[in-house]
Amino acid sequence: MENDHHLMALNGRKLGRYHVRIDFKPLNSRQGWAHFFLFLEDQRGGISSQEGPHNEWTPAPVLQGIHSRGGRGVKGWIEVEEYRPDIHLHGFGNASETFTLSKNKIDRQIFNLLSEVIPPGGHLMFVYEVAYESPLHQETQQDLLKGFPPVSTPQGELLFHCGCRWVKDWYLAEGGHEGLRKLWGEKPLDEKELRRFDLLTFFQLLTFLSRKPNLECLELELKARKRTQEILSELKIASALSTLRDKLIAIYPDDLDEEAMEEASRHCCQLIDDYKASHVEDVPIREELERISKEGRGIFSPKG
Repeated sequence: MENDHHLMALNGRKLGRYHVRIDFKPLNSRQGWAHFFLFLEDQRGGISSQEGPHNEWTPAPVLQGIHSRGGRGVKGWIEVEEYRPDIHLHGFGNASETFTLSKNKIDRQIFNLLSEVIPPGGHLMFVYEVAYESPLHQETQQDLLKGFPPVSTPQGELLFHCGCRWVKDWYLAEGGHEGLRKLWGEKPLDEKELRRFDLLTFFQLLTFLSRKPNLECLELELKARKRTQEILSELKIASALSTLRDKLIAIYPDDLDEEAMEEASRHCCQLIDDYKASHVEDVPIREELERISKEGRGIFSPKG
């Protein structure tokens, strides 16, 4: 094992009352690549595990994937190939514990650790088309099929909160060599690129919030819009737009339902119309706001 590998800096790191164990093996076919496995352990000797066909427990990683150091013109990156958001910690004497990683935001802490070994300008990919499909993977796929922003999906949200400020759905048709479908999150190279990414994300989320909700998938809409509000609150955007952002967040009540969601979408279009003419001097930004509000207004029939 190469003790100086970037991933080994994560070995032993604490996440609440758990700590991380990293195993990895270099991929001989690719210079600078390594296949890695991330386990969680507790102080009692329990380790993330899975139950076999004969009721036996064997250690199983919370996630596994590939790490690349990068190369000429390419920054380092990670691809998360498998991820288990619900895990079992099995230890001595058949003692076991089952919990969901999103509890106490352990999931975000794990992805923050992965982000630490990715340099500015690198990227983190998160496969959602997997053999082991959890509800998290399924919801991400459903959201994307409904046209929700990639960053507003359960997996996209994790990428954003670990510093990948531009999230996109990534799939290349390469004659059978394209690999599995995944989300691609880019880490900004510097502050200027961060603000560019956040502006692009802002427009993407604004388009989503100003459109009429799809009542055929109401539960998905509700959850995606709540995630969107949290992401909006963290964007670093120009002061003129941040005021608009704050007003948009304020129009969404905590007890969001079908009627409130549709009314908030109408209000969003009106806010954009009122705001762009009097507060936004940048012509390209004003034109983009006009496009978004026009598109949103077009799908709402006038109230009779």
